[in-house]
Amino acid sequence: MIAILLPDCAVSNRNRIERKSSVAYVRGGKVYGDWPGLKSDQLYEGRDLALTTDFRDVFGEIAAKHLGATNLRAVFPGYDGSVSKFRGVLG
Repeated sequence: MIAILLPDCAVSNRNRIERKSSVAYVRGGKVYGDWPGLKSDQLYEGRDLALTTDFRDVFGEIAAKHLGATNLRAVFPGYDGSVSKFRGVLG
């Protein structure tokens, strides 16, 4: 099972995401991504799980490894598409 958590993102009048989103996902009981912690000083605005992962790192891996995308910049404009950023969701 994979659970994906995406916080609200501000979208400009040009339909671009203004704030990086976060993705946390679980596969086989393991969290893939950076775990910021749940202490009050680790929470975003003192109440939400802190943003640690750009969603494009996760979906970019899926697009490249599962769908065969070779140009992630075409899929995600402005994204450098570096394989080193992949989180290992597909192994």
